[in-house]
Order: sequence, then C-alpha cells, then structure tokens
Amino acid sequence: MYCTLNLYLFAYIGNTSTRCKAPGLPCLPARCTKVRFAAYLTSEIKGGGIPRIKELIPHHPRDPDSFKVLSEIYRICHDRILTLVLPRLHIRMAAISLKWMRGEPLPEIIDENHRRNGGNLSSNIRGTLNDIEQEIRFKFLRLTSCYIAVLAHVLESSGHLEYLSSLSPLPTFLEMGASDQTMISFINLGVSRMTARMLTELLMDKEMGPTAALEWLKRQDIQTIASSPIVRADIERALANAIVA
Repeated sequence: MYCTLNLYLFAYIGNTSTRCKAPGLPCLPARCTKVRFAAYLTSEIKGGGIPRIKELIPHHPRDPDSFKVLSEIYRICHDRILTLVLPRLHIRMAAISLKWMRGEPLPEIIDENHRRNGGNLSSNIRGTLNDIEQEIRFKFLRLTSCYIAVLAHVLESSGHLEYLSSLSPLPTFLEMGASDQTMISFINLGVSRMTARMLTELLMDKEMGPTAALEWLKRQDIQTIASSPIVRADIERALANAIVA
C-alpha cells in the first residue's frame, strides 16, 4: 500500500504507455527506469545510514530543518527523476513551497518575491502565481508523489519499516497550501484558504479533523469572529452546504 503511485503522475513526467513492470515497485516512466531511482535511494541509505534516511524523509513545513530537507528532495527529483540540470531552482522553489504550505497569505508571498526580484510588479505577480499554480500545485505535487512512493518502497524493502509512519503527506500540503490539520479541515469544509487561515489562528488546536472543525464553527458567532463581510459570507456558505450535506 505504501508503493501506490497515482497514474496522473505519468502525464507530467513521462509516457504513460511505457511503464516499468517490476513487482512491488511503483511504476515509473521509461526515462526513470524501474531500478535507477530505487537503486539510487537504496545506495544513499546504505551509505549514509539513519542520518541519511532522516535527510530523505520530508519534514513538516513548520519543522526548523524543513527548508534544508525540502531543498534536497527537490534537487533529487530534478536530478534523478527528470534528469534535468537546473542549478539553484530547487532552492528557490523550496522556499516558495514552504511559505505556501505554512499557510502564508498569497499577497505576502507575492510581495516578498517582488522585493527579492525587483523589476515590474505585474510581472512578479504573474510569475509568483505561475510558481504556485503550475509548478508547486502541479509539477512538484506529482514529483513528490513519485518520490514518496519510491522512498516508501525502498524503506520497506530495506527493513526500515519504522520510518514509514514518518512520511508526511507532502503532496497534500502542496496542493492545499496548508499543513496544519485544522486549516486543511476548514478548507475541506469549503471556505477559502484565506478564511481557513483566519479561523485556524483563532484556535490553539491545530489538529482538528473536519467533523471537529465543523462542530466548532457551528458554535461560533460569525459576526464576532469575522469582521469582513467577505469572510462572513464565505463561512455562512460553507455552513449552509455542510448542513445540506
């Protein structure tokens, strides 16, 4: 079950008609052969032991070492899955990805990119939106899905079963733009990412599931917790849909 690889991955990183047939190994595109990537990770673990395993396993975006680890994962994805030479792109995309996964508001991410890049504001807005929608939520989501599937297989086959539970749902974090379970639950209830972030900041419990988040929301005075009419409308719409469901 740890080795399932979503078929939509192939639409981005290879030809769906030429997949490997190695038993127990996640199917990879022809350009990433049935043994090469798994052999690379196996070699890395064999040579580096437990410290290397910890470097290869995605950390939670709020972990102090998350930037270092995510940069390395992106570098490996570029080098070993796509066989691309893209110096420093993995560092830049890791930095933006972490801001996105930590739930930082999109305007703040755009503003920081504009300060770093300089130049035309409109171009930086378009560039940041492309980074998030086309790169992070599409390409890197699929790359990390592949990475985690193969890493899980290698950990299992090499006898390191105790680390399987440490594999974070990184692709989900990339897709949702959130990594606190409470914020993800609010997004799944139908509110916007901005509203979900605002609601999450009101709570000490960052691990609420959808049911607990909905029950909490039902108990709140919407006029009190949301000063913005846009946010209030967002919450009321989500509540109405949840009641109907």
